Amino acid sequence: MKKLLRTLSGAALTALAISGCAALGIAPPFDATGVYRGTWTGTVQGATNADRSCSVTFDLKQADSSSFLQGFALTGEATIYFSCSSMLDDIAENGLPARVSLGVKGFLLPDGSIAFASIEPGTTQSILITVSGAGLDNDSDGIMDQIKADWTLIIDQPNHPRITVVGKVDAGTS
Repeated sequence: MKKLLRTLSGAALTALAISGCAALGIAPPFDATGVYRGTWTGTVQGATNADRSCSVTFDLKQADSSSFLQGFALTGEATIYFSCSSMLDDIAENGLPARVSLGVKGFLLPDGSIAFASIEPGTTQSILITVSGAGLDNDSDGIMDQIKADWTLIIDQPNHPRITVVGKVDAGTS
């Protein structure tokens, strides 16, 4: 009898793990699909080591299903702008592009935590971005309104020093 109970318990746990959070009754805290525009602030290290601020856009799509261990999958694109007036010297002196767009993948957890990242190695430049923080449903309508997060961006280019930006992003829906 104990062997049968262990076998059934193991089968039940395996079924829950395979089916994901939905089988456990876990729902996403909100729908994170949308376009979020705002600003990034941070210290540009490897260039002037100065605090800067400019625009950012995240275009995210939330998967309909979830993973037991990873939450609700997110995919999309992050566009980081460097064309603000405070960045003109960094662009001219350190070879920063006017903007960088990267495909990102990540997840949304049931508590509203959000994280996504991208690594794009290349021969002319290599870029890494990480964003980790909170998604917020400010008006409780079931749709995410804002992303407040810490972020890091690293750009390696030939003939230029590595550029690292560490700071915060705050982006919302229009």
